Amino acid sequence: MQALRVRLEVVTPLFLGGANPRGSPELRPASFRGALRFWWRAAVGGLIGDNPQRLQESESSIFGSPKEGSSVVMRVQELQLAKSVRQFYKQGRGTRSTSSGHDYLLWSMKGFGGESDRQGFYPGPLARFELILQARPGANNGERAWQEACAALWLFTQLGSLGSRTRRAAGSLGVIAPAPQVSDLPAFQVPHSAQELRDHLQTGVRQVRELLGRWYPNTASFVHPPSFNVLHPQVCQIWVLADESPWTTWVEAVEGLGAKMRDFRNRTPPDHDGVLDWLARNRTPDKVERAVFGLPLPFRYTHPRVRGVVEGASHDRRASPLWLRVVKLDSKSFVGIATLFKSEFLPDGEPLQIKGKRGQVPAPSDYALLEDFITTQFRHPWEVQL
Repeated sequence: MQALRVRLEVVTPLFLGGANPRGSPELRPASFRGALRFWWRAAVGGLIGDNPQRLQESESSIFGSPKEGSSVVMRVQELQLAKSVRQFYKQGRGTRSTSSGHDYLLWSMKGFGGESDRQGFYPGPLARFELILQARPGANNGERAWQEACAALWLFTQLGSLGSRTRRAAGSLGVIAPAPQVSDLPAFQVPHSAQELRDHLQTGVRQVRELLGRWYPNTASFVHPPSFNVLHPQVCQIWVLADESPWTTWVEAVEGLGAKMRDFRNRTPPDHDGVLDWLARNRTPDKVERAVFGLPLPFRYTHPRVRGVVEGASHDRRASPLWLRVVKLDSKSFVGIATLFKSEFLPDGEPLQIKGKRGQVPAPSDYALLEDFITTQFRHPWEVQL
């Protein structure tokens, strides 16, 4: 029975709760299986296009469904985790505009008192575990399913994160040492520099697409944004982020990423004044640009009664299309990865609104503001050519 064993280390705080989300964190194979499903869909969707029904059928044959078992087995072996649990929020609740970059990204992990703060696994040598991916004995498509799952595992370990706040730099994981090579797949390795990481991702994503292309013809073309996140050059961009020099600790990396996002979003015209007019005078603005960072989007002003939350007319939530991740390089320094999925923002042209206020505003029509954030706020955004 074929097996792939990959040793990983927690790079940024990992918030992965059990039955009690604010209780002790725990590693659950189901969470990793869900992450593999996500990256498999993104990769295969980038080959066959926006075809959810076909994706669901193929996905079920690999990872299982209520009607059929999985063709692969995922196990988690804890190496050093018990001593790494702690709380991470530094300041009082304050306001987002005055919080540190670290606390800005981990904002929702803060409770209303020390015991209600979200617990997580602390990054470093005391937070290590091993993922074991095997083909299930007797599965009809065991070899193929295992290879496809291995491709998804590579994408997850190189681009993905786990747990809460994964799109805001939490739950980043890193390969501790090179894993055994899987035929026709890129290596699970630890790059030495930001440029080397960019090259590694560039080559690796192409290899994954070539491997999966054996079973899924590469016919995708996107005239309109897809209904789900897709790994395709027309609807996805990836950058490796570094300042003038790599960060020396994970705290510096999260602080650097968070501070840049906080400063870029804080009191930026025209949203600040436009939403103020909407709340105070019922004058609807032409647009709310910062909604593209994700919904709901709260606005609070000096006057305690002037506040509101921008959301979709039918959907109060839209997860951020921009994923931030921290990578620990072999040189023991840290850089960031930003992945922008340009999928459909809200369905069927759904507009934005503020509950209790008149008027509606068109939802963002593109992701230019997020691209501007990356290219203007970071000195060296190394783009990965997909």
